[in-house]
Amino acid sequence: MSHKKIPDDDAQIFGNFVASTIRNLRSEEYRRRLKRKIQAIILEMEELDDSPAVTPMTNTTWSSDGDDTRNFLVCR
Repeated sequence: MSHKKIPDDDAQIFGNFVASTIRNLRSEEYRRRLKRKIQAIILEMEELDDSPAVTPMTNTTWSSDGDDTRNFLVCR
């Protein structure tokens, strides 16, 4: 059975980056914490995406709350 290689999309490329970053962390505790944070953000975005009040994002900018570990989109 032959398998055709599907070209990587943006999500797969980003997933590979995330996996590599997790693998490169020396601390097992930091790896666990990072995974939990990623999971929490994914669940949050899925809930927002499932909500009936979803509107297309326009004029988005990246912003930070001063904590370099959390960046988020601000819709204006």
